[in-house]
Amino acid sequence: MVDRRKLGLIMIFMAAILWGTTGVAAKILYSNGVKPASLVFLRMLLASPFYALFAYINRLNLLNFSLDKKVILVYGLLLIPSFNLTYFTAINLTKVSNAAFLLYTAPIFVAILSPFIIHERITIIKIIAVLISVIGVFLIIGFDPSELVLGDLIALMAGLIYSFFFIVGRMINHSPIIVNFYSSLIASLVLLPFALLSNISFPISAIIYLIYLVIFPTFLSYTFYLKGLTMVNAVDASVIATVEPLSATITGITIINESFSVNVIFGGMLILIATIIITLWSKP
Repeated sequence: MVDRRKLGLIMIFMAAILWGTTGVAAKILYSNGVKPASLVFLRMLLASPFYALFAYINRLNLLNFSLDKKVILVYGLLLIPSFNLTYFTAINLTKVSNAAFLLYTAPIFVAILSPFIIHERITIIKIIAVLISVIGVFLIIGFDPSELVLGDLIALMAGLIYSFFFIVGRMINHSPIIVNFYSSLIASLVLLPFALLSNISFPISAIIYLIYLVIFPTFLSYTFYLKGLTMVNAVDASVIATVEPLSATITGITIINESFSVNVIFGGMLILIATIIITLWSKP
């Protein structure tokens, strides 16, 4: 019989693997004529019923959100729409591996911004981690400004936006599933005009990939992660979650035949090392 902690680690590992397939699913949808704005709108809209189902199964009261109104509004009106638009646009404009590794600069941005926003103390270890991450970023995007890829820069912007999820998320008083349910609904309304401007079109041949994107790397991965968090501590979970960009790289290479370079792999590993240092040093 698998003990509780091992089961939790397995569930978080599975969540990270599924999250890592997001980029490949998006790339396939783009090749079928789907636009990033349309995709993120449908992703948020269709994910909401699954969050409601999760809440029902776990006997969570969806009406119990009064203490999290501010977080829901910040998430739904600002963070979720801006993050999804930037990250899925980045996936469209650069390689899946580049987008995934650059997204993992988020904990580094948290380390940089926290002293100014929530007055956390900056330490030498955090400064070292930031410097390691910066080297990793330059290895991925390159040192020549004339060769910068727009998608890489947008992925970095997505990492910056994603860092605010960690900062604002500390204010959540109730279940994050309830917050995600309402935030996703609000975000879908915010994203609707962008989807309309991009001329929403969704060929029948792409529906199976949309269903996959909504169920597996969105709903199931988040479910696994939350269940896993009840069995292991947050630090262990954060370290295991760094498998995500490795999953993205492997699926990008094996499923859609993306090329890769030593610089991207080495730079990505430096970013993950920096992320793990930040995570472990933040352990209470």
